[in-house]
Amino acid sequence: MDYSEKKQDAISSSSASYNGLSLSDKRAQAKKLMSRKQTQKRSAKYPLSYGQQALYFIHQNAPTSAAYNEGFTFRIEGGVEADLLRKSFQLLLDRHDALRTRFDFNNGTPFQESLKNKALEFQLVQAENWSEDLLRQKVNTAFSRPFDLQSGAVFRVHLFQISPTEAVVLVGMHHIVTDGWSMNLLMTEF
Repeated sequence: MDYSEKKQDAISSSSASYNGLSLSDKRAQAKKLMSRKQTQKRSAKYPLSYGQQALYFIHQNAPTSAAYNEGFTFRIEGGVEADLLRKSFQLLLDRHDALRTRFDFNNGTPFQESLKNKALEFQLVQAENWSEDLLRQKVNTAFSRPFDLQSGAVFRVHLFQISPTEAVVLVGMHHIVTDGWSMNLLMTEF
């Protein structure tokens, strides 16, 4: 039996055993697997993909450039609890290794390292009495701030509190850890 047959056999047998479970047992197993993912955080160094190597080289030559900043904004109408929003994004950061990744060199070779624990870079900005133009300017300024790839600061969130019932959220990431598909996935999870 070759590798692909063994793999298919393992998949078939695990699917059969999973399909025989009750809905509550499936939920319990899924919960157990998700908690295991959370506890298996590790710090390991990996080589960069070719695309990441190119982005890292560009970043090294223009570290203050915002050319590869990615992000999106959304407006929240209704009560916003800043601490709950921060905790929600911290959970996303904890769940996705790429968002806790730092980039550096070892003996002249670039590497990436997923950090075990990383506090979310979250900033609450009081934006009461700001005009829409000023708000747009401040959001653009926050978006354009460069990322520090060596420290692992590749993901950040700003909450612009306009009033007790209205806010604008800016989510920013460096392109070295995200693309359009990944950002869509992140928003789906949020």
